[in-house]
Amino acid sequence: MFENLDSGESLNGAPVSGWVLSLSASFVLSMVPFASVHPGPRLWVGLACAGLGCAAVWRGQGLGALAPAARWVSWLVVLALLLSATALVPLSPGGRALLQPGIAGPVEGVLSFVGQHWHPLALVPRRALEGLGFASGVSLVGLGSAALVRSERQGRVLGRGLLAGGVLLVCIALAHRLGGAASIWWTSGVPAVAKDPFFAPFVSGNHGGAACATLLPLALVLVVIEGRTWWRGFALSSLLVLLTGLALAGSRGALLGAVVALVVVALLHGARWPRILVALALLACVGLAAWLGPLELMVLASSQVSPDGFEGDVLLGRDGIWLDTLKLVRGAPWLGVGLGAYVDASALVKSMPEFTRVNHAHQDYLQALAEHGVAGGLLWVSVAVAPLLLGVRACLVSPRGLPRSLLAGFVGACCALLAVALVTFPAHIGALAVLMALLGGSCVSWSAGLLRPAAGSGGALRLLGTALLAPGLLAAACIFISDGRPSGIWAPAGVAIDLGDQARESAALDGGPGALAEAEAHYRAALSNRPVDAETLYKLAGLRMAQGDRSGSLRALRLSTQVEPGLVWSWLHLARLQRRLGLEAEAREAYRRMLALDLPSGVRGEPYVEELLEGQEDPAALLEVVLPDRGDRLREAAAVAAQQGEHSLCESLYRRALALEPEVSAAYASWLLRRFRYDEALALVEGKDQGGFPLIVAGRSLLALGRYEEARARFQAASRWSGADDPAVSTGLVLAAAGLQEEGAVAEMERLLAERPLAHGVRRALVDALLAEGRDAEASIHLEELVFAGLATPRDLRFIRQSRDPAFPAPHQ
Repeated sequence: MFENLDSGESLNGAPVSGWVLSLSASFVLSMVPFASVHPGPRLWVGLACAGLGCAAVWRGQGLGALAPAARWVSWLVVLALLLSATALVPLSPGGRALLQPGIAGPVEGVLSFVGQHWHPLALVPRRALEGLGFASGVSLVGLGSAALVRSERQGRVLGRGLLAGGVLLVCIALAHRLGGAASIWWTSGVPAVAKDPFFAPFVSGNHGGAACATLLPLALVLVVIEGRTWWRGFALSSLLVLLTGLALAGSRGALLGAVVALVVVALLHGARWPRILVALALLACVGLAAWLGPLELMVLASSQVSPDGFEGDVLLGRDGIWLDTLKLVRGAPWLGVGLGAYVDASALVKSMPEFTRVNHAHQDYLQALAEHGVAGGLLWVSVAVAPLLLGVRACLVSPRGLPRSLLAGFVGACCALLAVALVTFPAHIGALAVLMALLGGSCVSWSAGLLRPAAGSGGALRLLGTALLAPGLLAAACIFISDGRPSGIWAPAGVAIDLGDQARESAALDGGPGALAEAEAHYRAALSNRPVDAETLYKLAGLRMAQGDRSGSLRALRLSTQVEPGLVWSWLHLARLQRRLGLEAEAREAYRRMLALDLPSGVRGEPYVEELLEGQEDPAALLEVVLPDRGDRLREAAAVAAQQGEHSLCESLYRRALALEPEVSAAYASWLLRRFRYDEALALVEGKDQGGFPLIVAGRSLLALGRYEEARARFQAASRWSGADDPAVSTGLVLAAAGLQEEGAVAEMERLLAERPLAHGVRRALVDALLAEGRDAEASIHLEELVFAGLATPRDLRFIRQSRDPAFPAPHQ
């Protein structure tokens, strides 16, 4: 496809265009291992990118020195890498307390417990080293792009290469989607769990959509400026394919990036009519926001872009993550928590009750401040924003023409990624980081050259390339040497944990103290390298208890609640041990903290409430102190109280829950039904037609009150929510028909009982209907079933006796 590229510029006989095209292939390379989303593959992709970038830098020095602004940005990258590398220097507890005052306490508590007195500032040294190596490789790709792409001709070559990668991306995603692939690359098993459909080879549709949105302005500009029919057709085809990918992704962030990018291109292109169109579109948006309201407009747009995944929250909980990230920035303001350590560090400050670990801040700017500190984070943000600022300025001072139009496309592409970074994390997705470096490097060099052309040779490029290559090579060497080792500062914690698990299983089989000691040594080694790990602390607590060290076990579990206070199991394990040790007041506090948090999806809280109440003399007083102000927990506690016959307590809990969450009314009404308080139950759910369960409860209340026509209407409405096959709905409809004495009701009840013999409410109604028709013999058969089920009344028993002894008076006489 690319055989007829312009190649007027050459270095030592090798066309520059060929080198630019080879450099653009790093984007495709980085997409192969699931878009380089995982740390290990990302390091090796970064190393390959470093090789390509270094070769491009050495070739590019023949074009002369970089423009001054481009040199400044390049050395800014070197300074940012050096500042990030300081997090790998081992520190004493006092040093951590000074540099990470907000999180030093729990981290040093774990390190002290396992006997590790010196530890790097980075919470996970290996992950920080991997991140540094990848950042080095990506920076070299950006420098290589800056060294080669200094003209409109090479900009077109890079644009064409990136568009080819974008088209390949969408084709891969379509092949997976149309083929019904269960995982990326069909047999990989990745992702194991995904809330939304993946966008192969990207794990998330948000990031695949971001790649499409970033390349859209390049495709649009090339459609306008390409002179050859072949290349214009290629650009137009790419534009249509990328638009298809954007729609397929269903990402609101990607759509935001695409809109921002196209607006920027229209404003910087220089033509009058695009600016007029942008102005009209902005006026229309302002008018629509004034009419509907800004929040309603965002909700409407979100529901249209992702109708299956949008649940009404415009930010999808990101605001809580951002607030926690700001707390983390305040807790480690100087040098941050280390590259790649956000997932661990966020557990220390997580305030949201959701049962999930936050892997990213869902905003790259805040995450940069958290991982690199304020100074380092601002350096990296400056590096990301510099291409935008230089490009905008160059476009504004340049005359209209093809170079300005293409530069506007590159600036728009950079803006797309910067906009997406407001709501997600493209800089932490390997393929998007490489794309950002390619676009940013060329944009910086090209626009800086337009503003102030460079003078002199390109000898300094070699020094820059070497400075950027060294961290990547060093990181790769350290990772390679330590791979598979159970201990060492760069060793993976997972290896030590696996060995500890094996030793613990061995100890369980033969009961040898040596295996216990070996398991403990491995767990301590794992915690030395990754101190924020509550699960390993649980295991270590169990080993301490098995060896008779109750205080050590208690200390380990207390530390687990400090490093991951938002994890329910930390508090549950601690509460159980404290109760076992007779620390009842402390155990109650641990249960209180645990019950205030979300449980995993599908796990109910009733067993834990029952566990809390075991052996307690006054459950009402205990629940009053321990239960949080959460409707779900109060409802679960009410269900436990009902099972234990504490009806007054049950009602009190339901009333308390109802004051917090009106949705509890259906559960409360269902309990009132079982207490034969039909009018009260109906009053609670009357008018609440949203959802099948409230309608079913209303229908049951109306059946009990003898209002059969109204009951049938409620069950019919419920069938639209839960389906006519729902047992509660079908049973309710049959009972309503029986109450109205409709023809065929008896036959329908008999059919339903044949399918569901345990539907005793239907059986009771059938008995009444059979007695009314004088079919006493058949009624007695069903009455005996009620006897076997323990549901027979004295009246039923008298009738059965009469059917066996004609002298005994029948109940209906």
